[in-house]
Order: sequence, then C-alpha cells, then structure tokens
Amino acid sequence: MMWPLRPLSDDQIRAVAEADVRAAQMLLGMLSPAQAETLKLRQHFDVTGSLGGRYRVWAHISVGNVQRLDDGSLWCTYGHRVPRYDTLLAQALLIRTDEGAFLETANRIGVAV
Repeated sequence: MMWPLRPLSDDQIRAVAEADVRAAQMLLGMLSPAQAETLKLRQHFDVTGSLGGRYRVWAHISVGNVQRLDDGSLWCTYGHRVPRYDTLLAQALLIRTDEGAFLETANRIGVAV
C-alpha cells in the first residue's frame, strides 16, 4: 500500500526552500574552490576516495548520481526528506574518509554508457 502524498503548506514549502539554500551553502563551503566552481558550472564535482578511487558526484541526477570514474559504475545513496545538497555532502565525505564503507552501503545500479 502506498501512503498518500499530502500537499505541503506554504510554510512547509518555504522551510524546504530555506533548508535547500542552507545545504547548498554548506556544501560549497566544504568543497575546494575548484570543486565548487565545477559544481556551479557543470552540476558535478570530483572526489578522490580514501582508497584512491576517483568519483564524480552529480547534483542534478537523483538515482545513480555518483559515478566511479575508474570503471564507470554508478552508485547512489538516499536520504529520505534530506535536502539534496546535504546528501551530496554526505556522499562526498564518506567517499573521502571511508571509501570502503561507501561501497558497502551504497547501491550499485549499473555502468554509465
């Protein structure tokens, strides 16, 4: 059974928009200047994992937004009702600090073509 989606109130819509802005600001503050510029221009940034893997984190893709550049595999993690940029930051931090844990907990969904 699917739960019915309820429309958001104006206050809820405003709160979501404000959370998105704060999350984007926090992510940009945690990225290097080059990563932040790439995110602004191309909607992605690259991260080197703690084990040496190279990853591209895409901001505009919901499923499979993390691409492992070494083999083209696509990965995703999902935070329910979490601002998009908070999810991107969590992914980047986990890859950077514990790449093995990212690969164990993320969903591999295929290979980029």
